[in-house]
Amino acid sequence: MRHLSGFDALFVYDDGPLESQHTIKVCFLSEEASRGYDFASAKANLGTRLVRIPPLRWQVARIPFDVHHPVWIEAEAIDLDHHVRRRRLPEAAGRDELCRAISEIATEVLDPARPLWETWFLDGYEGDKVVIVLKVSHALADGGSFVDLFERAMFAHPTEPDVAAKIDRDIADAIPPLEARPGRLKLFLLGAGQLLRDIFIRMPRLLGATL
Repeated sequence: MRHLSGFDALFVYDDGPLESQHTIKVCFLSEEASRGYDFASAKANLGTRLVRIPPLRWQVARIPFDVHHPVWIEAEAIDLDHHVRRRRLPEAAGRDELCRAISEIATEVLDPARPLWETWFLDGYEGDKVVIVLKVSHALADGGSFVDLFERAMFAHPTEPDVAAKIDRDIADAIPPLEARPGRLKLFLLGAGQLLRDIFIRMPRLLGATL
């Protein structure tokens, strides 16, 4: 398990239809790349590469009674039909139609019972171009480093063993594997322990440093 910081936990607590707490990243494929695109292959490829993107396998586990911040755990299974989707833009779609489609995607809240991300492939932009939309919770994303990790894992060519090996080493060093969902009692005891540690250890240290 990996504890969310107080700052990241706010994105989980505040997420809802009136104030969604996710970010949108947009990738425009060139005409050449769009011609070589196939949704089924792209979806299957992303599924096989999830091993290289541990954060995309994480989901949030709330502590019972919210006695402390949630934790990240390893999802038991990833439903690619939910996380990787396709949408056909209207005929002769331009910037306005694309912005409308992205706006509709952005207004939908991420499912808190699943890993907090979705990838959308939008077909038919300016004719035959493809646009990829990554939707990810602010609690999960950490700016440029997350985007860099996603791009390297998703777009590095599988026939480049040196690149793939370096990605695997970097991730293994930076992001250790998480455990699957623990029971409610274990979660509660974990949260209670963190709360007591905050009260009796961290708060006195903080007060001592500020007085």
